[in-house]
Amino acid sequence: RTFEGVDLFSESSYVASTLPRREAVYFTKFVKETDPEKRQTILASVSAPTAEALEAQWLKAKANIDLAEGKETGPVGQDGRILTKEGLEAYKNANTKLNYGDFSRSVEIAKAFTDKNYNIPDMNSDVFSPNLDYEDVKLKILQLEGYDAKDFNIFDDRSNTLWRKPYIDGAVRELTAGTNRTLEANRQIIESMLLASNNRDPKVTMTSSVSRTSSGNTKVDIERDDHDNLIQNMRRNPEMYN
Repeated sequence: RTFEGVDLFSESSYVASTLPRREAVYFTKFVKETDPEKRQTILASVSAPTAEALEAQWLKAKANIDLAEGKETGPVGQDGRILTKEGLEAYKNANTKLNYGDFSRSVEIAKAFTDKNYNIPDMNSDVFSPNLDYEDVKLKILQLEGYDAKDFNIFDDRSNTLWRKPYIDGAVRELTAGTNRTLEANRQIIESMLLASNNRDPKVTMTSSVSRTSSGNTKVDIERDDHDNLIQNMRRNPEMYN
């Protein structure tokens, strides 16, 4: 789960799961704050992603209250991102085929790579090999950057076995190699990858039945592809598949 891809107007518990653990702990409490002055104090003390998520959640709460009172709210967000004058102006002036939300995400992702001076690999790069465990690559980069891996839900059982996987180093070297690309050049690469992505929305069918209680009863059937999880489990536990 990455903050760059999350719908900021989705359930606050899900948004919190995309943030570093230390901030996620406070996020659900901060979301409930209604005092304007305290909100400004909170925004000044948290990271930029958390601040952006909080502002979206507060906007959503206000819009819900306004709707309940019969007031006109107007558009506050689109495609999971806050609508701002600056954002709309940048979107209008960009030569992009993405929607507003994905354009905003392409800027966020490109900025992360540009600020770190990291390289965005070609889509045919070995970095995207299914034989690589993304969590191992992430752990290696977290170690290089000096972060506490536990804040990203990576624990000692994985950290203690990373030394057995020297092939991870090549992928990390490719990712962390310096580059002189501009922010816009990186953004265009990200856009091409988003457009070329083979990701599909999950096939979800829903049936409902009348509940005998006052609460609703909903059954959701989700068709999911566990191929990647199975391959990952086979790599981690080869003795189970001998």
